[in-house]
Amino acid sequence: PLTVMEIIHKPMEEFNDLLSNQAVTEEQMNICRDIRRRGKNKVAAQNCRKRKIEQISGLENDLSLAKSRKENILGERVELLRQQQEWGRRLDRLEKDMLVRMGKEEKDWMIVVDRNMLVHLEKREAGGL
Repeated sequence: PLTVMEIIHKPMEEFNDLLSNQAVTEEQMNICRDIRRRGKNKVAAQNCRKRKIEQISGLENDLSLAKSRKENILGERVELLRQQQEWGRRLDRLEKDMLVRMGKEEKDWMIVVDRNMLVHLEKREAGGL
């Protein structure tokens, strides 16, 4: 008699040889083929589920890394905005200090940096800041 493991796991050629060497009826042969088909399908389904679980695990890991990276980027953004505000305040103080030292009124004059990074003193247009 053949074991279920032999029926399922033997290569097709060996399986057919086993069946032909046994004194089995056509009905028994069909039952063996059905057992083999169902067994192979069960193994394939198990492998499919395993791959799916591994894929989900990989995606969850990727998502966790992306969330962590997002948090880091948002933290950097907050710090950069804080620095931008600080540098803006420093620049305003520097501009006021320079205008005072040059004897110019802040409401009438402003310091401008052009495209070539040259600093100029320009009169403000009437109407103000």
